[in-house]
Formats: sequence, structure tokens, C-alpha cells
Amino acid sequence: MIDSFAHHPVEIAADIEAARGVAGDDGRVIAVYQPRGYARTLAYAVPVAAELAAADLVVLLDIHAPAWEPNPGVSAQLIADAGAGQVASPGDAVGLVSEAGRPGDVVLVMGSGPLAEQVATALGVVLQAACG
Repeated sequence: MIDSFAHHPVEIAADIEAARGVAGDDGRVIAVYQPRGYARTLAYAVPVAAELAAADLVVLLDIHAPAWEPNPGVSAQLIADAGAGQVASPGDAVGLVSEAGRPGDVVLVMGSGPLAEQVATALGVVLQAACG
């Protein structure tokens, strides 16, 4: 598992490319992404979705944004609607990744918010338990 601060399309592309190199020919890249900020999500939904689409499985978390920046029409669903992944709660994300993952896969958790951190921590516990 790789835990990354990536939240810009260029950073996302670089992280997925690096994860693909680690996964090799037999592994898959499973990306969990928490968008950062409503304005940024609105502006970058399409390019972020295009870069995330390079992963084999994408799970999207709710936006990490300050409480003073609400925008009722903006959510992680914009990225899903642009062609990348499905939106899930942190608990559902852990379940989806745990069920889909197999030996050789690389799980890439990207974002700067607390939900991404929760998922990375929970997946770390699941992976440690699975490895004995």
C-alpha cells in the first residue's frame, strides 16, 4: 500500500504510473482518492477522472474541504460522473478494496484529508492481518 498526498492531476498520474511499475505485469493498481476542496474538485473533475481511469479500480471518498467553503452542487460524484470510479464511505472503501485486492496488487491511497488517512490506516491493519 502506498499513502500519498497527491490531489492534482499531474501528481495523480505520476503516482499511478509509479504504482503500475511496482505492480508489474501481474498486479493491478487500486486507487482510493479523496478530492481536496470544492473549487478544486469543480475545476479539475474531468482531468482528475482521466488520470484516475489509468487505475484498475477507483474508489472515491468525500471531498476534504474547510467548513467555510461549502458548495452544495459539488461532490466527489463529479469525478465518478466524469468516468472514474465510485463514491464510497471510508468503511465501504476499505471493504471494496479488501474484497477486490489480490496478491501482487498495489493499493494507492491519495489525498490530503482525514478520510484518506482513515482508509490508509484501516487498510494497513487489514493487510497486516492478511499477511499473518
